[in-house]
Amino acid sequence: MQIACKFFLPLYIMYTNLKLSLDTRRKKKDNSYPIILRLSHLRKTTSISLGHSVQKEFWDDKSQKVKKTFNGVSTIGRLNNQLIKEKARATDIINDLHEKDELNFLSIKQLKNRIVKTATFDSFFEYGNSIIIELKKAQRFGNANSYYAVLKILKKFNEGNDLKFNELNYEFLKKFEQYHYSRGNSVNGLAVYMKTIRATYNKAINAGIISKDAYPFTNYKIKTTPTEKRALDIKSIKAIMMLKLEETDNLFHFRNYFLASYMLYGISFIDLAFLKLDNIIDLEDLAQHRSSLFGAVDRVPRNQREFESLLVETVQSLGEEPYFIEGESRKIGRVFTPRPLALAMKEGVCVRVNCSMETRIKRIIEDYPVADEKSLNQLEQILNSLRQKMGHRTIDRLCSFLRKGNFEELVRTLLLDYYDKRYGNSMNDYSYELELSSENISAAAAELEGFRATLISSGHRGV
Repeated sequence: MQIACKFFLPLYIMYTNLKLSLDTRRKKKDNSYPIILRLSHLRKTTSISLGHSVQKEFWDDKSQKVKKTFNGVSTIGRLNNQLIKEKARATDIINDLHEKDELNFLSIKQLKNRIVKTATFDSFFEYGNSIIIELKKAQRFGNANSYYAVLKILKKFNEGNDLKFNELNYEFLKKFEQYHYSRGNSVNGLAVYMKTIRATYNKAINAGIISKDAYPFTNYKIKTTPTEKRALDIKSIKAIMMLKLEETDNLFHFRNYFLASYMLYGISFIDLAFLKLDNIIDLEDLAQHRSSLFGAVDRVPRNQREFESLLVETVQSLGEEPYFIEGESRKIGRVFTPRPLALAMKEGVCVRVNCSMETRIKRIIEDYPVADEKSLNQLEQILNSLRQKMGHRTIDRLCSFLRKGNFEELVRTLLLDYYDKRYGNSMNDYSYELELSSENISAAAAELEGFRATLISSGHRGV
């Protein structure tokens, strides 16, 4: 009796290919052409220069190597070995991305950057300096200075020698810790350095420059201690309040700005500069909830009675209509906006305020500070509640971002894969009288004030 068997084998097709070739579009003065890695990915093609060039007659396209008759270098074999190593290194990167199921989610430009950046940076210092340059271009000088300070102390600890990524391991971190403490420095001072080192390493992992397998913070835990409170006592605050100053004295205004910030629980002076209490109803502040799934983190939400009582006080204290109100849903945390106000908001004049993804991410991180382990656990618990909606794999990745302090990627993924998909379409249901950018807060505030003045002059009332 014969038994017929069928074997079903998985068919693996990688839509990515590498080939050593000449770039015949770029002829040099000596009639030579650059040797390149021709990268094909998802039906698109680009090239990666390898820093060598030969004439056409000395290139074997079938074997993808320089012919032995070429006399432009001392050793042909060494040159060909170098080219083969570059191709093998790029192939390893592609294979690694495929194994992690990331390859087909990268554009050809992103894949090229992974290959080129991995070749460019294996120095922690060089990569750190590249981050500083990017931060300065974005005018984030405070962050740039923080990275610069960490690189400076690491160079001093390393006695001026370069620091490779593979050298920055658990043992290195422990030695740096001992060095820090031997100089009489604090636990929290070390934590600041270590968090910046960790952030740099996380950026390198996300850029494909270093493997996450080499991550030194898996075993090394950053320690902190409660900071001793350093604040003025009530006697000093009263003395500042009672200080007699003429209005012509600059100190008169500085004192008042300080006291206003103090009374408003530490509002920043930048926000204070644009604050006008006569035309703003801040529903989120009244509810003590940011009106999102994460809105109650580090806050104590108010109940309905407290919310409505404060809302009445706010409305009674307002100046001339119309007023600015953020377009919230009726439910803010555990309270509801009174139906008459919700109806007035729905029938009011709509203004759409936009900003870039990077600006949104930056502002959300500032608005949702992860101050301690308690808030970290709270955020992780909320993320886990989204497993059914976003999938286990995505939530595991988000929890990893959270624990590693990679808040930029955490917020970016939540915005793109959850909030914008869930709520973005509803924005198109409204008709907008004005659309403006909030990249520059002061310019946006001025434009809103001008628009409000136009509404007033036309006799508009309400919100």
